[in-house]
Amino acid sequence: MIASVAMRMIFVSFLQFLMMGVIARELGAEGQSEFAIIYATGILLSIVIDGGLSASKIYFGAKKWLNKNNIKFIERTGIYYTLLISLGVSLVSIYMPNINFKISINEIFLAFSVSRLALINSGFIVTKEFKVVNSLALIQSILSLLLIVIVSILNNLTPDIAVNIISFVNILCALVGWKKRGSQQTDKDGLSKKEILSYATRSAFSDGIANLNYRVSYFFLAGLGSQLGIYSLAVGFLERLWIPAQAAVTVLTPDIASGEVNKKINKKYLLLATLLISSFIFIFWLLSKLAAEIVFGASYADLDKAILSLSFGVVSWFVVKVLAAYMAAIGKPEANLKTALISLVVTVVSFLCVRVIGFDLNLYVAGVITSTSYFIGLVYLWKAAGKE
Repeated sequence: MIASVAMRMIFVSFLQFLMMGVIARELGAEGQSEFAIIYATGILLSIVIDGGLSASKIYFGAKKWLNKNNIKFIERTGIYYTLLISLGVSLVSIYMPNINFKISINEIFLAFSVSRLALINSGFIVTKEFKVVNSLALIQSILSLLLIVIVSILNNLTPDIAVNIISFVNILCALVGWKKRGSQQTDKDGLSKKEILSYATRSAFSDGIANLNYRVSYFFLAGLGSQLGIYSLAVGFLERLWIPAQAAVTVLTPDIASGEVNKKINKKYLLLATLLISSFIFIFWLLSKLAAEIVFGASYADLDKAILSLSFGVVSWFVVKVLAAYMAAIGKPEANLKTALISLVVTVVSFLCVRVIGFDLNLYVAGVITSTSYFIGLVYLWKAAGKE
């Protein structure tokens, strides 16, 4: 099952790879920097809007502890979160400009679309309808790529337009998923709202801190122009290599949560997958210099160096993603929160030290800092998971 899901994800990831390439080439490194900030902000906001409800639905749904009222509560609460947080962010941005807090409508639209699609997909994951999840991802990738290529041919592609295309297609896929959704097995008694929101809140904090750690380097590099564009492209490409982890998480999380499979971590699978990831990164690194010159243009000449500086961190966080899903599935997302906090603190303190000491901050330094923080997070979570 994992191999089957992974193969479908690989094809989807290839389409996303092409889309990133088109965006990067058309926008150039400077435009790619702007796109990276908008997209990263939107994704972080989507986690706040989702509020951990998707994770809560998967965890309790897999255990068959939810009743129909619980499911309706989760869906309604998701809508309330979206409206309240979007309104709050908009009002703060408009009426409190002095706090230097600006989030555009494009970022809010992206956050809304991502959170809605995640909540729809969570229902299919609970019922193990992985083909539907992959079909929605395939539709999303094909339509986004097609529209971005068309706009690029018309010479109208901008960072805002690229983000809005992705958001629009996400909404379409969410609507398709909404119509396809079936009924999941429910429990007569169900759970209290407090239990659902308690798990959701812990998951949201964990995911939010983890994703902030993924992208906090972007905000430190934001003032360096093309440096961030090159760095974000390297990050985007390398994250495509997390497919085996995503496949394992998608398939095994509901099974582990429901107790249908052994709750022990398969270390042989982890080792094999890690070696495979490392091999792919080496190939990426070898090809990146040529790709930068031929495909993306002269502004991405340092792409190979960015990939090299990030490689160790990408391998480390691949293992973290698998372990984090395991800890969430056994009902201990707080371990993931601690891991993300430790890693984030290391990242932020390291960037601040670079500024205080006066070192030249560039994409290589950012890559080394990120890789180091990911490895430290891995060490902590590995020990925590070993106790279970």
